[in-house]
Amino acid sequence: METPNFIDRHVGRRLRQLRLERGVDPKVLARTLGVTTARLEGLEAGKERLPAEMMRRVSRILRAQPSEFFCGLVEEGRESAKEAAVPASVADQEQRLLAGFARIRDARSRETILALVAAYAEFGDLEQK
Repeated sequence: METPNFIDRHVGRRLRQLRLERGVDPKVLARTLGVTTARLEGLEAGKERLPAEMMRRVSRILRAQPSEFFCGLVEEGRESAKEAAVPASVADQEQRLLAGFARIRDARSRETILALVAAYAEFGDLEQK
C-alpha cells in the first residue's frame, strides 16, 4: 500500500467533517462499512487511503457527493487556498446546507435563517454588480 499523501490527509479530514456534519456516530459508520473503528480513525486521520469503492459507500451513507471529499483541496506548494481550492458545486452546497438546516431544532432560528437567505438572495449580490 502506498504512503498516504496530502490528498489522502485532506480526504480523511473531509470524511470526518462530513460525518460530523451529518451527525453520524463513528462506531455506526464503521459497523455499516464493515471496518473497525480503528480503521475508520486511520482513514479520517489520512493515515490510510480511502479506497474508491469505500468512498462510494460512505457517500451514500452520508448522503454526500464524492466530489465533497475534495472540496477545499489545495495543491502542495500553493501559497493560498484561493489559488487552488476545488469549488463546491451548487448541488453540493445545497445538500450541505439542507443537512445542517435539518439539524436545527429551534423553529424560530430556522425562520431567521430562511429570512436571511431570502434577503441575501434578493439584495446580497448588489455589490458585485
